[in-house]
Amino acid sequence: MGRRIPLQIFSSSMIRPSKHVVHVVIDRCKECGLCVNFCPTGVLARGKELNARGFRYVIPQYIEKCIGCKLCEHICPDFAIFVSKGDKSLD
Repeated sequence: MGRRIPLQIFSSSMIRPSKHVVHVVIDRCKECGLCVNFCPTGVLARGKELNARGFRYVIPQYIEKCIGCKLCEHICPDFAIFVSKGDKSLD
């Protein structure tokens, strides 16, 4: 078998606490923009950093707007994004 490389994940919890946490698997993102365009509250934006494949991966820029609908998770063709529960004290 080939060598396993650990996944690099960018998480909104790295920015600030929120009700929901958006995780982006950096090297899976191909900058297609589906999650950015379909997010009903405009949480996501294209980042400035490049991943190993040369794409600008998305970041949860406005995480405080996240309603936890997981539309970004369901629409991503590369399984590069997922949403989990965040800080329960913010409910």
